[in-house]
Amino acid sequence: MNKEMKRSFRIFILKILAVIFVLCICYFLYAFVYRAKTELPTKAVVTNRGAAVYTLRGQKQMLSQKEDFSYFAFDGREKEKEYGTYVIPGLKNTRTLLTKKGATPAMCTSMTPQGLAVTEDYVLVSAYCSTQKHNSVIYVIDKEKHTPKAYPRKAGTPTKEPLH
Repeated sequence: MNKEMKRSFRIFILKILAVIFVLCICYFLYAFVYRAKTELPTKAVVTNRGAAVYTLRGQKQMLSQKEDFSYFAFDGREKEKEYGTYVIPGLKNTRTLLTKKGATPAMCTSMTPQGLAVTEDYVLVSAYCSTQKHNSVIYVIDKEKHTPKAYPRKAGTPTKEPLH
């Protein structure tokens, strides 16, 4: 290889690295800057109750690849409804209230679960809007029926009426 070929090869590699760097910066800006402030549009009018990523069948299939995970997750739970698992509602879209407009109903596509509490009859999951445009909610999941309801709330204040 002569000097000119080595030089052109180095320039080619530097160009490829520059393109990869620019693509990484673009992804970072989209994922962590733009998406942190912008919500995806939705046509839904109620809180979704289905799984956001994996169905129960998908979870079982994925976890069956690792025997230990499958054992701890599902062993001895065949008689329980949905193997004792609960779907966290509203991860795709949640009916809640706009933060600045008080009682104005709205749909949020940026709810992020933040806390979990288990009582004798219910599983409670609190979630907040990552874009800070909507009030946070508490999802109340009936342990026996596995049916959820979303209760919108302002930070630190309980609510009286469910929002379906």
